[in-house]
Amino acid sequence: MDYIQILYQRPQQILPILCLVSAENNTGKSTFIKWLKAIFTNNCTIIGNAELSNDFNAGWATRLIIACEESFIDKKPVIERIKALSTGDKIVVNQKQKDHVEIDFFGKFILASNNEDSFIIASKKDIRYWVRKIPVPMSDKIDMLNNMIDEIPYFLYFLNKREMFSRQKSRMWFSPDEIHTEALKVLIEHSLPTVVKEIREKVRQFFFDFEDTELHITPKQIASHMLGGRYGSYYIIRECKTHLNVCNLIDHENEKIIKTCSYKWKDYAEGTDNFEVRTNKHIGQPLVFNREDFLTNYETNSLYPAKPPKPLQHELGIIETKETPF
Repeated sequence: MDYIQILYQRPQQILPILCLVSAENNTGKSTFIKWLKAIFTNNCTIIGNAELSNDFNAGWATRLIIACEESFIDKKPVIERIKALSTGDKIVVNQKQKDHVEIDFFGKFILASNNEDSFIIASKKDIRYWVRKIPVPMSDKIDMLNNMIDEIPYFLYFLNKREMFSRQKSRMWFSPDEIHTEALKVLIEHSLPTVVKEIREKVRQFFFDFEDTELHITPKQIASHMLGGRYGSYYIIRECKTHLNVCNLIDHENEKIIKTCSYKWKDYAEGTDNFEVRTNKHIGQPLVFNREDFLTNYETNSLYPAKPPKPLQHELGIIETKETPF
């Protein structure tokens, strides 16, 4: 409600990129966009992926709401353009057979997609996306859009009388914590490079198999024993530090430590159905993986339940005496 109220009353206010996602059809994503089109009329445009990728932007550059249905944006230049415009105040209008003109820009992007985890590429550093997974309604109302359009005058009157629930906490009004959702978390995880996904799964498996709270492993061990030698050490270091927030093991003077790392994993014993632990040792500058970053609290507690503290003697009914009874 605050988002719509800001659109209506404060069109110059920067807002996050609203993403409406659901794998199921008939959830109301398109209905919501068409309803906004009915409210804002010519100040709202509904476009497709091709228009966002096209160099000619005169069709949407002057609009307040730029809604893209069936979004699937996998081109990095297009993604960077949307992110830059979502917080920018100027845009260069590129129209066929006319000179480029720079104008003020107040556009707000709304993306709707059935691809919940792959409609766009996102990272942990992206705070511009407000991803909302839309549930399937309990019942299907065929005339909902028409009824909503009929009530637009009453709804706008309500907005003018309504008090804002939230207060401005960032340049995009909402704080990153307010718009962080599980749907965004899923999107970020699926946007990770393949090498990072593989390392993440191997590290998770390590913490499932062993009680260690930290894993010290060199990039060469990651390359050879986790990834089968398919990636170089420098690439692994860069991707791990960028996407997994890991760092080198350092001493009290912030100098990288060189040590012998023993990486272990479980494997089937030859000719049996039993597991045996295999190890590999290597001297190098290890990266540090913390269990809490790869397992949830529920997973950790399920695997390694906290041991109850030992009861005190008086709780066991034991009374200390100076003399023994024998």
